[in-house]
Formats: sequence, C-alpha cells, structure tokens
Amino acid sequence: MQKTLLSALRNAVLIVSLIMMPLPSSAAAYKGYDGTVSEKAIQLTMKPSEVKTVILTYTNTGTKTWARGSGAGKVALFLVDAQPSSFKDKTWIDGETPARIKDASVASGKKTTVSFTIKAPKNVGTYAQTFRLAADDVAWMRGAETKITVLVKDAAAATTPTPVTPSESVDTTTTVPYTGMLMLRSKKDLSLAGGEKATVTYGFKNTGSSVWKVKSLRLSGLHSALVDASSKSVADSSWSSPTEPVVEASTEVKPGEIGFLSFAIKAPVQRGSYTAKFSLFADGQQVTGATVDIPITVTADGVFDTAPITPPSTATVNGIQQSPSFQTTEPILRVGIFATTDDRMMIRGVNGGYRVHQKGTTVCTFLQNQVVTISYDRTNGVYRVSGPDCTSQSSSTYQVQSTVGDWEPLEMTDFSRPVSWLPGANDNTFRGILELRYASEDDEPAVWVINELPIEMYLRGIAETSDVSPIEYQKALLTAARTYAYYHWTRGTKHAERGFHVDAKYDQVYRGYGAEARSPKIVQAVTETRGQIVTYQGKLAITPYFSRSDGRTRSWGEVWAGGSNYPWLVTVPVPQDNGKTLWGHGVGLSASGALAMANEGTDYLGILKHFYTGIESLLFY
Repeated sequence: MQKTLLSALRNAVLIVSLIMMPLPSSAAAYKGYDGTVSEKAIQLTMKPSEVKTVILTYTNTGTKTWARGSGAGKVALFLVDAQPSSFKDKTWIDGETPARIKDASVASGKKTTVSFTIKAPKNVGTYAQTFRLAADDVAWMRGAETKITVLVKDAAAATTPTPVTPSESVDTTTTVPYTGMLMLRSKKDLSLAGGEKATVTYGFKNTGSSVWKVKSLRLSGLHSALVDASSKSVADSSWSSPTEPVVEASTEVKPGEIGFLSFAIKAPVQRGSYTAKFSLFADGQQVTGATVDIPITVTADGVFDTAPITPPSTATVNGIQQSPSFQTTEPILRVGIFATTDDRMMIRGVNGGYRVHQKGTTVCTFLQNQVVTISYDRTNGVYRVSGPDCTSQSSSTYQVQSTVGDWEPLEMTDFSRPVSWLPGANDNTFRGILELRYASEDDEPAVWVINELPIEMYLRGIAETSDVSPIEYQKALLTAARTYAYYHWTRGTKHAERGFHVDAKYDQVYRGYGAEARSPKIVQAVTETRGQIVTYQGKLAITPYFSRSDGRTRSWGEVWAGGSNYPWLVTVPVPQDNGKTLWGHGVGLSASGALAMANEGTDYLGILKHFYTGIESLLFY
C-alpha cells in the first residue's frame, strides 16, 4: 500500500474495521479480492544479521484477477504491523513492502508465490511480525496472512573454529587421518573423438595425519546432464577394474607431500559433453576432499561397440519390457528450484564435508557445519565464492557437492520453505549438486538456484501425491511424473535459456530431500517403477495430469492445439468423478479418478492405460 494510505489505516482502527471489513474467512471477498496462503505461521532460528529467503504460496480465492506491478490494484505483500519492520532487507521494495507476486497475472483459483528475504535483527531475542497480501490501495486479503517469528541466537561461539598456530612439526590443515586435495593436473579438460584415448596425471596433497601407502582412484560417476547418450563409458582396457583406473603402492605419501597417479581414459562413444568424477582412496579409505572432475568434450561420434552391453529389447524386469532405447545410465536432471531475490545462496553439508568445484577443478573444500556463500555480481558479471579460509571469483558458474557421496544432501541455510502441517520442518535440503546461475538469455533475467541430481532421486522429492495414498495410485502418478520429466530431459528445450530441464513449481512440485525423508511409501513407489516410461507405439509419450475431472477427461485438441499428434490423449469417462467440478486443464490422468480406481483395486498399469489410451510402459534405463 502507498505510505499515506497505510498511515491512515493504521492510525484509524475504526476506519479500518469499516472500510477493510475484517470478515471471517468464510465471508465474501472484499471488492473481489481474497486469497489463502500456504503457511499461516513461520518460526525461524537465525544468527544476528543473518538473511534467509522465504517463499510463500498464495491461492486466488476471490473473483478478481491479480496483477503484478506497482500502483493501485496491483498485488504485493505488505507489512501489517504499525511499527517499522525488524526484518527489512536491502532487497525489499520499500520499508513496508517485501516483494510483489511472482506472476504477471493470477486468475481466480490459480496459485502464485512471493519470494522475499528477511534479515535478522542485530540483537539476540525473539521478534515477530505479520505480513499480508493486498491489492494496493484497494483491499487487504485477510485469508492470506502470515506471522513470522524469528528467534535470534548468537551462535558465534559454537560455529567459529579455534585458530591453530602454525608449526613446522604439526600439520595445521587438519587432524583427520585421511584428507587431501587436488594440487596438480596434467590437463584441465579433454577434447576427444568418440572412443579416443588420452593419458592423464593428477597430483594430490596429503593434508591428513596418516601416511598413504596403497593409493587408488575410483570412478564415482559419469554425468552428461544435457546430453541424451546411448553409451557412457570411459573405462580403458588398461584399468585395474571397470571402476578403478589405477592402483599404486610403490611410493608412500607422507602428510604434507604430494602423490601422483597416471592412467588412460577413453572418451564416450557419443558426441556431447561429459564429466567423469573420480575419488581418491588410500589404504582402502576414501580420502576426504581428494576428488577430481574431468570434463570431456566428445567432438564426433565414435564406433559403437557391437558386443551387447545391455540385455536385448525383449528382456523384461518385473514384467516390464525394455525399450529399444534402453540405456544402463540413469539420466541426470537439472531442476530450477527458484529465482533468488538477493542473487546468492548459502550452503552447508548435511552428512559431512562438501566442496565447491568448477569445470572439473575443486576450488574449495569445507567441513560439514561451515557455510559457504555463492553470489552473482550483476554489475561486473562474475560469480563469487566466500567461505572459511577460501574465496574465489569467476565469470563461470560454481557447483557445490558433498564429498561424502555425489548425491548426499546439502542444506540451503538462507532459504526457508516451511511445511504447513509439520511444525519445525523446513524443505531447504536437496540431494546432489546445487548451482547458482544467472539466466542472462531469459526474457526476465534472474539468478536461479539449480539442483542437479539423478531423475529417480528427483522423483522421491516431488510433492504431487501424499504418502498415505494407495501404493498403486502412487505408482501410476509417479510413472506419469517420471515420463514428464524424462520427456523434458530428452528435449532439453523448455527451460534451455535458464539452464535447467524442469522447474520446481509449475512443471511438477518438487520439495527435495525433506519430502523424500518423510515419505517412505513414495520412495517405495519410485523404486518399484524405476526406469518405467509411458510410450505410445514404442515412442516416448507426453503424460499430462490434473487434479479432478467432472466425469470425463478432455482430449488434447479440445484444450490445446495439435490434438491429432497425441492419439493417446483422448476423452475417456471417469465415473468416479461424476457430479464433481473440473479442477485443472482436464487432459490426461485425473488424480481424483486415479485415486478412486486404486481404492477399487485397479493396479497402476490399469490406471495408466485407462487415462492414456493405447499406451505401454517400457523400461528406458
């Protein structure tokens, strides 16, 4: 609201009660404006002057369409309290307005989000303020109100590491037995034709307290997030095993010394960009922090191995036939979590240490409870890393990843996404890689947080179904969700200008590791349908789904253009939804109808074949 009107409203309680009409939530909307919010109350524990990002989801329950912008009638989030805000951050629009709604237009029944940053007060104590959605100079939306309580604790004594005085006889880096870091590399990256070989050498410094005797490198992953590769192998015939290129025991590496390992690596057969990830082991123990990423650009397709490396297409797993396009490597998906409000993210490890790496090179390593800040400077066009004892700057993006395992979770300490029905829960933790990326090619350039992880782990973290739903319903919905994600991974075009495949809000609701941890039945459904994709006449199908039908689904052509191209998306009856109102676009699977079919005893394949005419489920990986 404009400051003059806000002051008048706050100083005249009687006028507020008459004009703004504080009606019960069941009352009619005032001037057509009303809404609900995902969280009515949020409680956060923060350090003095710490900042966190809060994302709230709002549903338009009024009759007026919400519009984004400034001026009368435009919808934004406002401070309700009369006193100045204790949480104001430099990213706020003004002292009373944290942020506007994300979408330019929000029709009745639709959802939007408001993403804003709060800054903790400098003094220890408990602070609370209330924020409410409003149409500027027109109406408050009393159902869209959230109280944010912040407990400010001075945790400096618990988090500040004890300084160590340097000494020639003491290793001041760490007292952990097996830790190390990459110091030297013969080649920064590789550019090879498909199947071509190269010899590489890497030098690792022993920063631990134990002598390294038997040293080996192990392949921990081979990823090509934006490449649909049919052959992903870098193993050479000279390797000690398919996942271990070299074992060396002729020389010992004492603490403070550097040990070298050389081996041959073979480029994958198919053209594209890859990253091979290796971890160092010493005397059978993984060396924390000693990892190396090898970027490989395959410039031309090589000769594909004619020997069968996968079972024939007629093979079946749990009764599901393999697709002719079956591959042994699971796709790696890139998910746009959200566009930041302050162009940065703050990360810590969950189960152990983690590292920041860039183009295959480890830039920084951190202990579990140390926090690193990755930020983007729009003025100078550079990314910055700021953490304990390590800083860096580059025009290229950085990636943050656990050193315990490639897909172990990381926590975003400056991001708050509470779970409304579970007090204290905060979905700010994600498996795999977290990356900050400025989408300069987008129509509305923003700095995005991107989560990169295997597609099956992504499915565990989506919130499209409840953990208490019947398992056959979950398997049906998750197979449709997997197909949707795989479709966009294959095409790689929907969010190409932003650098990811799907977003975490509009494409499919994704809440990350927290959702996975509290949803064992969903994890079970994902596991039991692993790699299953919906196909039509053997080809990948697109599988839209929606909340509820009114007794029948709609064909693709009835709602969108190009209906003749999708013969599996035709109108089918949904007697379980008779008498209900349509909620959603109406094309594909009705979640309400599918749930009822599962309760009636229909298995997940029967549910899928009812809603998607003439389809089959095939294994793609």
